[in-house]
Amino acid sequence: MAVLAKRRMRSKIPVLEQALAGPVRDHHRRLLAMQLRHIEFLDGHRTALNGAMAHWVTTLSQEAAVSPGPLSPTTRDVPTPAELPLSLMFTRAVELVDIIPGVNQRGAAMIIAEIRITMACFGTASRLAAGSRVAPGNKESAGK
Repeated sequence: MAVLAKRRMRSKIPVLEQALAGPVRDHHRRLLAMQLRHIEFLDGHRTALNGAMAHWVTTLSQEAAVSPGPLSPTTRDVPTPAELPLSLMFTRAVELVDIIPGVNQRGAAMIIAEIRITMACFGTASRLAAGSRVAPGNKESAGK
């Protein structure tokens, strides 16, 4: 079990071996095996979802490849969302969010998937921030 340690726990392998040398009975082993199978199950689903997301982002990007060049954030003559096909709207939104430092294309696609292409359901940027729990003054301790 100690050999399965990752990242910072790798430096603590001798201590882990000592801790795991205690009384590990059959029911402990069974529970540990169940937990490992569950982690593998979740990893498989995550991999499948990442693959599906990459497929759809690629498909939408290829559909939008026939469109004009990339949209710059300073462009003011942007067509309204109703004038663009959904695939082009998604690709343009990902391009704009990808401009944010620290956000790559995959992260941008995830953000757009969460907040949608338009902010119509939020109304204002402050409501979007409040909905994503990054509004100024949002305290985890409930104001204490």
